[in-house]
Amino acid sequence: PDDFKPTEHDYIAYVAGRDAIFKSRYGRSILTRGGIAGRLASEVVPGVKVLEGPTQGDEVVGMDGNGTVFVDDFVPEDKVEKVCGVYRVKGAKDPRIALLSWWPSQARWRASGSNGDQWTPDAEKWFKAREEEFR
Repeated sequence: PDDFKPTEHDYIAYVAGRDAIFKSRYGRSILTRGGIAGRLASEVVPGVKVLEGPTQGDEVVGMDGNGTVFVDDFVPEDKVEKVCGVYRVKGAKDPRIALLSWWPSQARWRASGSNGDQWTPDAEKWFKAREEEFR
């Protein structure tokens, strides 16, 4: 909604909540997924953590040509949305709920031309510029 303007306190609360998720059992798996959520996770989750999982192995993430199944720990979509800073806001003038976010949602990132199999220098340049807007 046009009448909602997030504050510095909103951003600080987002970062605290995001970092709590990254420090939970979901952090390692989010890091391995890549995209914008993976890049955000790399700020908090040590890279060596990828070697510590999966612990649950409750989501199929791939299969090779021989039928070998690859699994990882399931991460609920609401957790992925939270680390991207997606939140729902109802305006004072408009009763509909709007989805706002500090970063693109993981789904939006995947649909963009920026989502390759690796984090690119152009993606990093954009990330740093966007991050600077929050300071």
